[in-house]
Amino acid sequence: MQNIPKKLILNNALPPNDTYTEQPNAFKSPAQLINELKIPNLSKILKLSEQSFRQTIVHDALNTPDEIATARALGWGNQDGELPFAQLKALELGLITSTELKGGSWAFITLCSWHVQHGQVTFSADAQDLGLDHDASEQVLNDIKPYFDEDSIHIFTHPELPPGQWLAYSDHFNDLACASLKRVSGRVIDDFLIGTGKSANHKSERLLRRLQNEMQMLLYQHSINDKRSVLINSFWISGTGALDLLDKDFQHTLDLYRNIKIVDIFKENINFLSPDHPEWFKTWSSGWQHIDATYLKELLGAYAELIEGTEISLCNDTSCITLTPVEQSWSRKLKSLFSSSKISQLLSL
Repeated sequence: MQNIPKKLILNNALPPNDTYTEQPNAFKSPAQLINELKIPNLSKILKLSEQSFRQTIVHDALNTPDEIATARALGWGNQDGELPFAQLKALELGLITSTELKGGSWAFITLCSWHVQHGQVTFSADAQDLGLDHDASEQVLNDIKPYFDEDSIHIFTHPELPPGQWLAYSDHFNDLACASLKRVSGRVIDDFLIGTGKSANHKSERLLRRLQNEMQMLLYQHSINDKRSVLINSFWISGTGALDLLDKDFQHTLDLYRNIKIVDIFKENINFLSPDHPEWFKTWSSGWQHIDATYLKELLGAYAELIEGTEISLCNDTSCITLTPVEQSWSRKLKSLFSSSKISQLLSL
């Protein structure tokens, strides 16, 4: 138990049930999929817990369910598109305490590839997925930084950030709602661009769109694309939002974050398997069995002992269910003896 964080967030743990795209796994319902899994520790945890939170996001939501679950675990609430993950990263990397910038907000700036077809813009991939290395990343940063500086956007690099991603600080990001990278990856982004949706009429929307257009022109002819079949041709702003922290709160926030473990059922191969892939269920099932035999086996005792702060969040592309321990009264124990053993019914899928 000592090595397992109390708060576990399992991404892709719920069967795919994306209500605003083509329905995957047409031959099996989500209930059938999850009932076929052999995951005894989750079954036991379900009978020792209650659903303390359940949410299904709307089609134009700017954050994914696992990001919402992480924000809740940190006590942030749910300000769609303004969950301050960039400021959290800046805090973690020591960039906040080493600067004297005031009056602005933090954001991630991430190089990416957009694909335009039939008048629609799709977010194809970010720079890391496209194999950008640190040397090329530094080369691009040197070329684009003067443009950002001119617009009073301060860019910070750090060895722990992936190539092609930086942290930025500016008052242009104040109250700016942005879609996360996870939310837009592989999707048509026309309704997620700066100046649309929740960012419409923002005070800096024209400046940020103009800067984005300038970078698209610069990147189009940049040497990093000389041998690329998929061009790095734009950047994405994400992770905006502000933490109202005093200096004494910094360590507390970091301690909370370090007590959260985010695990993807698919581990490394999620990007290569779509739900209609013939190996999808086999891979998903194998990942679930590993999680059940490790993380959930360790956390089962915490549910039985009602350890405060323990929770598990199960997520997919559109939904999140959070399970917290609950005291087992005699009536509840009796009810559990006669309740269904099907995981789908215990989760109300």
